Amino acid sequence: MEMFYGGCEINAFGSLLENMGARTVSVSYMGLRRRIKHLDKIDLADRFGPDTLILLDSGCHTINSAPDKQYSDDELKEIAAEYDAFVERNIDRIHRFVEFDAQQLGAEWIAGRRNWGKEIVVWHEEDGIEALNTLAATHRSVGITGTSLGDQGLTPLLNRLIREHEVELYGLGMSKPEQMAAINWTGVTSTSWLSPAKFHDLIVWTGNELKRYPAKNRESGKRRHRTLFRDIGLDTDLIEDDDNTELLKLSAWSWMQQVAKLNGTTANTKIVANSANTPDEETAENDPEGVVTKRSRVRNFDLSTNQYKERSKRPIPGMAVTEKEESYTDPGGTRRTRKLQIVSSTSESLLNCTGCHMAGSCPEFDPGSECAFEIPADANSPEERKAQMNYLINRQFRRTAFGLVTEEVAGGYPDANVSREIGLYQKLLKSQHDMETEGFSLTIKANQSASATQAGAGVLSRIFGREPVAPSNTPELPPAVPQRSAQEQMGLPVMDAEIVGEEAGQ
Repeated sequence: MEMFYGGCEINAFGSLLENMGARTVSVSYMGLRRRIKHLDKIDLADRFGPDTLILLDSGCHTINSAPDKQYSDDELKEIAAEYDAFVERNIDRIHRFVEFDAQQLGAEWIAGRRNWGKEIVVWHEEDGIEALNTLAATHRSVGITGTSLGDQGLTPLLNRLIREHEVELYGLGMSKPEQMAAINWTGVTSTSWLSPAKFHDLIVWTGNELKRYPAKNRESGKRRHRTLFRDIGLDTDLIEDDDNTELLKLSAWSWMQQVAKLNGTTANTKIVANSANTPDEETAENDPEGVVTKRSRVRNFDLSTNQYKERSKRPIPGMAVTEKEESYTDPGGTRRTRKLQIVSSTSESLLNCTGCHMAGSCPEFDPGSECAFEIPADANSPEERKAQMNYLINRQFRRTAFGLVTEEVAGGYPDANVSREIGLYQKLLKSQHDMETEGFSLTIKANQSASATQAGAGVLSRIFGREPVAPSNTPELPPAVPQRSAQEQMGLPVMDAEIVGEEAGQ
């Protein structure tokens, strides 16, 4: 699959891609028309190197997706005629071109113009599946727009059409790697690599996936991948200053890695500094045939041959295993012994200075050496875990306090990262409180049949009895003594008095 990088009607973008080693570009005719008055004087051969494949897009997507009509039918037909003339003048330099598929003019008008050998005819979702089958059976190259794919329900059908008709399928306006991977495209066009210039986000190849940091998270992405930027040859200071050219270099390089992964090939691991059309010995990785180099065969060996070799196994780094003998009773009542595997952690690590993300700032950096630091602590006892929790809380408090200071220095605008650090600090405090709080809970589970319930023997009655029964060893209470007798027995004076009721009016 070839990825044709869109936006190259702008000279700066085309030059940047060619200088980085990209050999597949996409040019929008409508984009050229908006920028250049005299298109009859434009020769694509003068704008790109001889080994660059050019896919010319009519640019009708901008017309079809507009909410209101931008042109009358006559104006569109006039533009279509100009497009035909431009294609004819540059046909020898064009690899493929997309038909002028302005849906406003109707499917019949569009179909009546299909007579070019290098033409990509476009299928739209509104045309229906029957039309897609017809196009695949009667044309060499068919284009599918990214919006027509929907939820990728067409994937099995498109792959079947490729097998049955050997048709070239081109994905037009693709933005999702999963859409690119799901179908056996001949090529795709995409302007997604220009996202940093349009939306101020950050596109980074992390080594196994393409990661996009939206504008609000771009700063955290730059901090996280700073070492990568330096290693691939970018200027980290320009990245920090949000230099558009440097950010686009990063995006283009990242997309090249993504495409190489989809193709099972390898791409340049570093940004090429000089022109891609004139590689020299110092930039030998800049293959003049394109950014994709020979397929790696390191892991593609045949397991059926004698190349397969068994090796002794050992625990992974950071893990130690000791054996412990335990006695137990088997189901037959016999006492037996068995060996248990007890896992513990060690300070051993695969960290190496050469590949460490702190290589540029670590005070103990030594190329090729193992990490000079270790953490000589375990969490085996409550006392150890409590001490480690205190350590984490103290460190997190310093991070949070420093973040608040940084926020004020930056002008006082609320920083989402600082808010997250505050939330994490509060969670750590709560976790510590829960660890130090002693608690006790008792759970009783009981089941009984429905017949027992109907008979009146409830679960609680079966546990505690039906009627309260006094303990058998409780002594009997003596008979009640009248108050006057009790006072006389205690030697207290007894006073006679007449109780007079309160009369109304007194």
